[in-house]
Amino acid sequence: MSARLGNGDTRKQSRGATSAPPNEAQQLQEHLSAFVAYHRWHTPCPSAQEGRPDHPSEEEGKNAFALEAANEEIRRLQDHVYDLQQQCDADQALIQSLAVSVTLHEKDEGALANVTHPQMGAASVLDGRPLNDGESKAGACLFIIDPQVDFHEGGALAVAGANRDSTNIAKLLDAHGDKIGRVVVTLDTHHKMHIAHGSFWMDAQGKSPDPFTVITADEVGAQKWRPRQTEMQEWALEYCKRLEQTNKFKHTIWPDHCLLGTKGHAVTPLLLPALKRWSEKRQRSITWVLKGQNNRTEMYSALKAEVELDDDPTTQLNEDLIATLATHDKVIVCGEAKSHCVNYTLRDLLGAWSRFGGEASNLVLLKDGSSPVTGFDDDANALERDMRAANVQVVTSDVFMQANGTASWLVEASSQLQVETPESLVEHYGPSKATRNAQSRVAHDSLYHLILSRMLFEAARMPGLSEDGHSSLPQPGATFDDLRTWNKERVKYEMAQIIQGVPAPAADQRPIAYFVVGHSASGKSTFIHKFLLPEERGAFFYINPDVLGQFFCGSYKTFVDMKKRNLMSGDTADLDSAHADLNELRKTFISNETMEQGKHAVLDSNTVPPFAVDAWRKENYEVRVAFVEASYSAGTAVVDEARKIALKVKHGLENDENRVRNGEHSNRSIITDQRLVLCRKEAARLHTELKIDVYVYISSGNPSKGQKGYMRLGKIGDPGLDLNDEYGFVTQNETPDGQWPTHV
Repeated sequence: MSARLGNGDTRKQSRGATSAPPNEAQQLQEHLSAFVAYHRWHTPCPSAQEGRPDHPSEEEGKNAFALEAANEEIRRLQDHVYDLQQQCDADQALIQSLAVSVTLHEKDEGALANVTHPQMGAASVLDGRPLNDGESKAGACLFIIDPQVDFHEGGALAVAGANRDSTNIAKLLDAHGDKIGRVVVTLDTHHKMHIAHGSFWMDAQGKSPDPFTVITADEVGAQKWRPRQTEMQEWALEYCKRLEQTNKFKHTIWPDHCLLGTKGHAVTPLLLPALKRWSEKRQRSITWVLKGQNNRTEMYSALKAEVELDDDPTTQLNEDLIATLATHDKVIVCGEAKSHCVNYTLRDLLGAWSRFGGEASNLVLLKDGSSPVTGFDDDANALERDMRAANVQVVTSDVFMQANGTASWLVEASSQLQVETPESLVEHYGPSKATRNAQSRVAHDSLYHLILSRMLFEAARMPGLSEDGHSSLPQPGATFDDLRTWNKERVKYEMAQIIQGVPAPAADQRPIAYFVVGHSASGKSTFIHKFLLPEERGAFFYINPDVLGQFFCGSYKTFVDMKKRNLMSGDTADLDSAHADLNELRKTFISNETMEQGKHAVLDSNTVPPFAVDAWRKENYEVRVAFVEASYSAGTAVVDEARKIALKVKHGLENDENRVRNGEHSNRSIITDQRLVLCRKEAARLHTELKIDVYVYISSGNPSKGQKGYMRLGKIGDPGLDLNDEYGFVTQNETPDGQWPTHV
């Protein structure tokens, strides 16, 4: 098979066995464990770092400070172990990805040997060939743009939110893979001396431009910047001129990224296992598409280069790939980044779609499967706005799968109107470490006022929101209270529409209200999505405060940014605007509307009072309650309940740290022994006051343990889960994580 290897050259792609280097993760773990143990007893006390509390006095004991320093060193080394394991996983993913890229089955080679680049289109298509013209449509096509390590957190050109996006895409593929007939994955593929990399250019002193430098045609003409390869001087000037003539870009220098042969080029380990599972389950190959190999032009779109080259047909519109996509009923576009490669791929696809018999409504932009490059939020927002205006579906994964008649069982609320607020604005309007006082209230209200003003501006420009008649738009300069009132009415309208779209229970079935309660970072969300009721027929409306936060804060990203600064603390007595608005609707309108329409519901919360649960029973709902808490690790079973609770909280804090690594906000302040005991007592109240069965589950976070990583201990009040005045209930028969029974 021919593959693009360099500047316009086509060569026979070599094949050969690729052997993985030995996995050294276990050796690293053992070595660093020993190192941790050594430092626990031998690390000298370091000097105080910025942000460390003042030294205790000698009278209070030097040993206390030395112990604190040693513990901090241990935590640092544990983080280092985690980073090394992640690097090891990425290396393994690279090996597997490259093996796909360079190895073909013998039976495929003969069929592909004569395929030329003009037939292949703008980039190389590996392994998964386009369908024959006579072949029938095969369900949906999942079109994933550049889900590579370098575009994820920690990568060379990291996109904030990419980890969450790839996790969502993997969940979609695992849950609904039987409805997806083809998966197309593009891979941004560059050489070191690419025109968009700094090493391609130099100034008069021979220095390369820094990443994110903008180079104009005038600057190239004046030789402020010139190629290191003198023979490229004429083309460099021509390229910048032609790029500027498109009125889309001026030439931007990016950090070296997705270099062929590096781990940054590989598919992220967050997604690669799901791709392999789909391929094995469906017995179909992934369609791999390489883009960006030509050093002389940038290629944001997966369908054509920004400046097409006359001597390289692979930089021109990839009509063969579009024809392949058009054989599917739906094409779901996602990946990175929403401001660039996803943006221009979807625009090029839409521009050519009608020529291939496609309708715009058959294209889908997956909102929770793509994020913008930092600083390019406006481009991503413009994409969503333009796609909606063109009748392209712009939805979250759950809403799309439910609306298109798949087996989706959970429908999450997702706002039509979203405005992502740059993090710099959050920092400007909110203190970096907001304390719960008058200052934080003023900062929060100022930021919320700004967000609402921007949302109003966007709403006035969006067909459907400005014309639906559910509420009149406030006039420019409206007061903060007027904006809040309008926003709540808008949210009510959107929520009612979403709930109305949830399928009704069967005629002979009572609606179900499933409450999932427990302490933060206990694994409740994973329990709901992966374990709770996937086999149940019918959809459940998912009522979750974090998901709903996007309605009141402009977007989920802005909600997370505010949570990180304690500007959405949940304490309505202190912060009485955005979170108060959210809680008002969550506790009244949303629940009441769901009950009035008689739809199934899943409610996710730390605690829930008996009267709130009883309200659902009075509406003839079948009420079910699950209490989820983290497991504990120990060599032998722990009898002392206080010690066991402390170990569970430690597990929860570790889960919270992982959330922070993935770009989420931290709930550390409410992951405490006291909070876990409170959650237990509230769950016990549901049993004692309402006589409801409350089933207790523990989570390991490891799907290999128990049933998808969870073990059911039984019901509160049963032997082994006895009621207890001090702790709510006790888990007498719980064994440590890793020592669970084989069948649970």
